[in-house]
Amino acid sequence: FDIVRPFKDGLAGVAEMATRTPMTFKFRVIDRDGQTVVPGPFDNIGTFGNGVVGVSRGEKWGLIDAQGRAITPLIYDSIGTCREQRCEVQRGEQWGFIDIAGQLVIPAKYETVNAFEHGLAAVYEKTTDAAGQPVRNPRPFFIDRAGQVQFTGPASATPVIYRDVIYVESDTACGYIDRLGRVVVMAEQRGGRWVVVDTTGQVIWPAGQ
Repeated sequence: FDIVRPFKDGLAGVAEMATRTPMTFKFRVIDRDGQTVVPGPFDNIGTFGNGVVGVSRGEKWGLIDAQGRAITPLIYDSIGTCREQRCEVQRGEQWGFIDIAGQLVIPAKYETVNAFEHGLAAVYEKTTDAAGQPVRNPRPFFIDRAGQVQFTGPASATPVIYRDVIYVESDTACGYIDRLGRVVVMAEQRGGRWVVVDTTGQVIWPAGQ
C-alpha cells in the first residue's frame, strides 16, 4: 500500500496511487486479514471510531459505517475521528459535532474543536486582541456531549482530558484543573522563575517562597 490509516474497530483505510501527475490515491477499507470490506474507491478516508469513518470524494466529506453504507451525504469540508458517539465536522470555517447516526447535535459555530474525552471536549471561539489580531492559545470552553458549556478553562494550547483532571499549558504555566475548572496544582512563572502553586494560588514549591 502507498498509504495506510491506523486500525480501529478491526478496520483500516488503505490506498494505492491512482495517478502520478497529478499524484492521486484511491482508498478502500480492509480488515485485519487484509481483505477488502468496503471497496470504495474514496479520495480520502479518516480513522474508524465507534464503527464509523469519514470519507471524501472530491472536496467534500461524509460519514459511512463499517459496511460502507452512507450515514450522511458528502456535505462536510472535514470530518474527524468519532469518539464517545460524537464526530467533529467542519462546514466552511466553523466546526461542530454530529452523532454516529449523522444528526447534527452541536452546531458548527466554533473556530476549533477537540475530540471528546471522558464526556468533555475543548472548543474555541474566534478571539482577537485590541489590534484585531488572532489571539494565540485563547481560553477554551469545555462542553458536554449535549453541547452545554460546563466551564471556561485557562488559556491552553492543547488540553488533555483525563477521568478526574485536565492538563492545561500555556507559555507561562502548566498543570492540572478539575472538571469544574478549578486549579488542582499549577506550575507558573513568577518573577522569572518557575514555582508550583496550590488550589489557593499559594506557592508550595520551592518551599518558603
